[in-house]
Amino acid sequence: MAAYAATVVVQGTMLGIGHGALAWGTVDLTNYNTTNAAITGLSQLFGGAPPKKLIVSAISDNGYIGLWDETNNTVKAYYPTATSDQTPTADITAAAATEVANDVDVGKFHWLAFG
Repeated sequence: MAAYAATVVVQGTMLGIGHGALAWGTVDLTNYNTTNAAITGLSQLFGGAPPKKLIVSAISDNGYIGLWDETNNTVKAYYPTATSDQTPTADITAAAATEVANDVDVGKFHWLAFG
């Protein structure tokens, strides 16, 4: 089992009014590992502090489902599954049932962070 590999690219930032900030970019998980190591390029975006909220695009360019794990500061990836239920929340829950195996190239997700 190889090490968890994630490449973070910050494509833009914007300072908000008051104490808010916004950043966006991509994260490419080229070697997924279920140990879910923290992705410091995302967890320390704002001067070493974690974002208040981070949103990852639902589907990677390789077709996997991604969810930001706030506890471990990482992206968890899941295999998509077919479902006949057309309720969006039920589809997402059903599709995110099985975590991706180790050493899989999960692909690139877009992300948006608020700090």
